[in-house]
Amino acid sequence: MLSVSVRQFRIVCVLALVSLALAQFPGLGLISFSEGVTNARMWRYFEAVAPGWVLWLYAIAYWALLLLSLIGMLNFWSFARWCFVLAVLGALLMRPFLGLSVYSPYEAILASVFGLSCAWLLTISFWTPIANRFSTSAGGSIVP
Repeated sequence: MLSVSVRQFRIVCVLALVSLALAQFPGLGLISFSEGVTNARMWRYFEAVAPGWVLWLYAIAYWALLLLSLIGMLNFWSFARWCFVLAVLGALLMRPFLGLSVYSPYEAILASVFGLSCAWLLTISFWTPIANRFSTSAGGSIVP
């Protein structure tokens, strides 16, 4: 069986949180792109099947679940991995309705790091001995 330490698990949780935060910089205007990339990014959500209010509702729910689950997994809260599963399933189910996806290379690299971190965290949190730390009797704390 794969042996993963608590430290390794928490490092990947922090890596996922940092990559998620860094991916928001272009949307906040903290990183600028060339004119071509800026024009291409304007096509995001083109021909989306879902109406605008559904996109906003989905984004808010997705972010809330992601932050709650990643912070909870960092602290080994018992419900955190199930929130993470809901966030991932929600993202997979909504993807066909969101229209065109356009990302800059910066955003694509961070999305890849985030996606790989999420896949690793889900796998490790359910199918290794780390899963025992998520039981309610173990309690969740930042101190190992």
